[in-house]
Amino acid sequence: MLLLVWAGLRFGDFQRNNFSSLNLERGILRGNSWRTKVTNEGQPWGANAFGLSGRPPNWGWAHVWFAAFATWVLGLPAALQTQVDYLLPDMILESTSEGPRYRIFARPMPYIKALNVFRVTLARVHASLGIALASAKLMAAAYSLHLKVAVLSWACQLDLEERHRSDQGHHRSQPGRQIIRLYSRPVPAIELLWQAQLEPPFQCPNTGL
Repeated sequence: MLLLVWAGLRFGDFQRNNFSSLNLERGILRGNSWRTKVTNEGQPWGANAFGLSGRPPNWGWAHVWFAAFATWVLGLPAALQTQVDYLLPDMILESTSEGPRYRIFARPMPYIKALNVFRVTLARVHASLGIALASAKLMAAAYSLHLKVAVLSWACQLDLEERHRSDQGHHRSQPGRQIIRLYSRPVPAIELLWQAQLEPPFQCPNTGL
């Protein structure tokens, strides 16, 4: 879910990525959605691997996720590895003699199931903080998987340039900007430049964020 937030991806874009397109280097997770809502030609993206509070040399959220995902993919038969063109595999929770465990399948998890898993996880987190389970479930039900708006909202509060917010959200270019965008720096570079601008305000209690 953090990848949806930091890379500015819709869930459908997120589930259209080949494992071979992923690259994690120098604190940046990069990939390429082979199809999105706005293009059939592929959309590169980039995400801050450390989030707001992580710092090298410690691992950030993306390092942990990428290591776990790569371990799962590389553990599949060779014929199935090449078919992994999604980032969230389907899974079910099974009861075993050692306790509940997830069984993972080599197929993409559908949206409605991912939404349910997300809400159940949020409810458990809320409940662990002392919130009544019924109230925790009600609070979690208010959330959706449209997480790309999180960083866009922060950027709006910080009054960052609209054109850069558009790049972060992978929105369609205005006709006059298409040729400029075609020959400009790659979108992930722009995304990452101002993702870094979001960190300092979160360290200051008076930003309103």
